[in-house]
Amino acid sequence: MGLDPDGNVHSVWNREAERMLGWSAQEVMGRPLPTVPAENQAQFKEFREQIRKGLTLNGIEVSRQRRDGTPIHYSIYAAPLYDSDANITGNIAVLMDMEERRQMEHDLRLTQFSVDHAADGVYWISPDAHFIFVNEAACMTLGYSRSEMMTMGIPDIDPQFSMNIWSMVWKKTKEKQAFVFEAVNRRKDGTTFPVEVCINHIQFEGREYSCAFVRDISQKKQAEAVLQFERAQLRKKNEDLARSNAELDNFILPISYPMI
Repeated sequence: MGLDPDGNVHSVWNREAERMLGWSAQEVMGRPLPTVPAENQAQFKEFREQIRKGLTLNGIEVSRQRRDGTPIHYSIYAAPLYDSDANITGNIAVLMDMEERRQMEHDLRLTQFSVDHAADGVYWISPDAHFIFVNEAACMTLGYSRSEMMTMGIPDIDPQFSMNIWSMVWKKTKEKQAFVFEAVNRRKDGTTFPVEVCINHIQFEGREYSCAFVRDISQKKQAEAVLQFERAQLRKKNEDLARSNAELDNFILPISYPMI
């Protein structure tokens, strides 16, 4: 928003101000700033005096009111406006809703906590196959500390890794965004175990990453092996039974042939 030296709304009242505070630009333009309740007028005057001196307001938290009378807490970032003769004609101010900011910070902390405490390993990987971020599950599964993991990359945990394979994975995720495959990981102690990898391609703030969710499927593979063994045993028993029945039929048929 833009204000003149006396605290009247001047030149700027954008749609975000309308959404956040409730007044339309038509309602406030040229009028005193309506958000300041009577008990905060002295503070508001002090802020205007600072602006007149050429000072700025950097993230000062204040309590104000919306059009419907409900309170709102926001941070003010304001700087003087000058005319062509270098005279201060008012200020331009940016307001940051503290409730929205706190909610965003809460959501960010919750997201970070969820990722850190996910049951599966989570990896953010750079184009050259180095780790940008790993969560606690990844560290615990592989036996490394996070500081160790941040100096490593896929070649350090995948004995089957090659840059040719990684180039194909990177290209495929970039084209299809996400896909799932099985691989083998190697722990710090040298032991290996099978994993299922769900990987996708992400662009964030002008940079590209692969984000991989990695699940230890050792128990799944063991269960599959047991099931295959049991099926093989059942198939063998069925074959043995069929063979025994055939032999029995061959034995009984001659002696049970009718005597004439």
